[in-house]
This record gives sequence, structure tokens and C-alpha cells, in this order.
Amino acid sequence: MMCGWVPPEDWKECRDKRVVPGADMVPSVCPGYSITLPQVHQAAQAWGWWSKGQLAMRFPEPTDVLLDLIDIFNGGVNGAEAYEHKQAMKDHK
Repeated sequence: MMCGWVPPEDWKECRDKRVVPGADMVPSVCPGYSITLPQVHQAAQAWGWWSKGQLAMRFPEPTDVLLDLIDIFNGGVNGAEAYEHKQAMKDHK
């Protein structure tokens, strides 16, 4: 995994490749950098409206890209919830 704040010529491999608990893949850029991107902010905002059935109130004509971002974001939310549930079940035993 690489750092988005460091120029590509200075990239070095990260020691801990499992930075996302329960994830099957390793992100190519660190999550800390990724969450600063405007596209991620817009996806999170749109997901909030979408999750309450109100997407059209904030985004009357969402683009296909935004809809794809909502799907991806929703998958991440579901994955995080599943991981938290699994951990809670382990801790409860």
C-alpha cells in the first residue's frame, strides 16, 4: 500500500498490508488519504440520503458514477458491520 501524500517515486511498501479488518483486498493507497478525496465525501453524503430513501431530495439526477459509488460505499458499510458483528460474537463467547 502506498501513501497518496508522498510522490510516487518515494513510495515504499507498507509493512502491514492488512489495514482494513476483514477485507479480502489490500487498498493501493492508504485509507487516510482516500477519505480526504472529494469523491469519497460525496459518496458518503449520497449514501446517507440513499440509505433513508431520500436520494432524490439531495441529488435529483444522480450520475451513473455516483450510483456506482453509493453501491461501493454500501458494500464497505455492510462489510464493516459484518466484521463488527463477528467480533462481538467472538467477544461474547
